[in-house]
Amino acid sequence: MASRRRKKDEDVAEVWGSAAADLERALTKVRRGERIVRLFQTGPGQGTGDSGAADLAKALVDCHGQPKGNGLVALRLRGHQVGDDGATHIANALEVAASEKMHTIDVSGNRISDFGMIQLSKALLMASKMRILDLSGNKFGDQATEELAKALPPNLEELDLTGNQIGPDGIKALASVATGALHW
Repeated sequence: MASRRRKKDEDVAEVWGSAAADLERALTKVRRGERIVRLFQTGPGQGTGDSGAADLAKALVDCHGQPKGNGLVALRLRGHQVGDDGATHIANALEVAASEKMHTIDVSGNRISDFGMIQLSKALLMASKMRILDLSGNKFGDQATEELAKALPPNLEELDLTGNQIGPDGIKALASVATGALHW
């Protein structure tokens, strides 16, 4: 599995260090049209937060004019203190700027509750090629999980929902559409 996630260096925007510096490097790489954006967690309690997610979303939308199929294919925003506002910005940007080949979203370890996850679920309706979705370690429950279940792409191979507040109703909704490897 790890080998298929590897991409050529020129396609990957990897950033680490301080949250502000990481975000600036990622924004620069998004503006250059790189197809994979990864912001690594900088440490407990640190991260880009909602304002950084809004900046990243704006950059994604601003770069939307790329030729079809050359846009964003993977977004990894793990552990960056993103809440509902940031998730909403990212969702709106993905609806506009995600490539038809978008295959990975990782917003694990953030502060996204039901409202933000419902917004991300709406964006997933357009992601028919999505294979990997890591939403673990957030704060959403049954309401968002029910909406997410309705939006799950048909080609999904991995869905990680561990560490959320999913109860019986959310589990029932997921079970009704489960076709791949689900973790919660």
